[in-house]
Amino acid sequence: MIESSEWLPLPLELEAITPDWLSAALSDGYPGTKVKSVAPDNINRGTSTSGRLNVEYSGASSLPRTLYVKGGFDAAMRRRVWVALAIEARFYSEIAPTLAARIPKAYFAGVDDEARQGIVILEDLAARGATFGHATRPIDAHAMARLLDLLADMHGQWWESPDLARIADGATPQRTFVKYLLRPKHWSDVLARPYGDLVTGPLRDPGFVARCLDHVWALNDHRSQTLIHGDTHAGNLYFEADGSPGLMDWQCAQKGHWAHDVMWLIVCGMETDERRRNEQALVRSYLRRLSDAGVAAPDFDEAWLAYRQNMIYGVACSVANPYDMQSETVTRISAERILAAVADLAVVDSLGLV
Repeated sequence: MIESSEWLPLPLELEAITPDWLSAALSDGYPGTKVKSVAPDNINRGTSTSGRLNVEYSGASSLPRTLYVKGGFDAAMRRRVWVALAIEARFYSEIAPTLAARIPKAYFAGVDDEARQGIVILEDLAARGATFGHATRPIDAHAMARLLDLLADMHGQWWESPDLARIADGATPQRTFVKYLLRPKHWSDVLARPYGDLVTGPLRDPGFVARCLDHVWALNDHRSQTLIHGDTHAGNLYFEADGSPGLMDWQCAQKGHWAHDVMWLIVCGMETDERRRNEQALVRSYLRRLSDAGVAAPDFDEAWLAYRQNMIYGVACSVANPYDMQSETVTRISAERILAAVADLAVVDSLGLV
């Protein structure tokens, strides 16, 4: 992986992905690659800017004709989230090659600390018929069980691994950003959103939510640790033609507690009634799979408490998500689901701070 601009400067705009630059980037892993032309399309702008690259090579190449690029190609957003861009690039360079999980194949991953840029070039999943998760397409219990198997296998592989030291600081950027969402002016705007009336009791006070977050993070940091994806909402999932699930968007990969991933996946991915009918069985299924991976999994009561407590993260992150990072529709759906779960499972009571 490229760590600085000394060998290959990373472009700050999509238009700067030229045939010469792409040839050099791909040659890092595929020596001798020569790109004749490159044309980006299907551009998506959010936390990062991503899109498809239509590539024509000079001569024969084993590389595909379409690739998928992600990076900080918007100056304002790059300033806000560049650390997340670097986390994802380092994930694909250092962790992905050893990970027993279904994830996109990476052809290049680079970080330029001086320019504060991180870029990954990945396989174009759509080109082989994969479909993508979305908040408007809720996940049923059967598909959720398969996703939880995927998480359990990954968590089990990294459970209390000494290699976690390499990503020990990965949680800090996410936690800093989530606390930033609790600034009073933004929280007042959040309470004025269409779902604002669902934020009730002490949760209407952003200072109280911040205390809850600090409390649950302290609890998590003293529990068993593993590699977690960190942002397992539906938009970061994909499915093969046979329904096999995969995980993408590793900008929040970090050392952490399993319940963060499991809670976020179930609560944000399922319709509320479907969650209510199935979530205890799904958590038990996850724990069984974790045990099958050779891990001394927690018992159900301990796990269920951690699952409930971690939902406080969603009150800050999902409910207060900026509209320039997710659409109003996705934000509303996610917020309504998390707030229903917080009420159903007495999350505030589970934290013991009232």
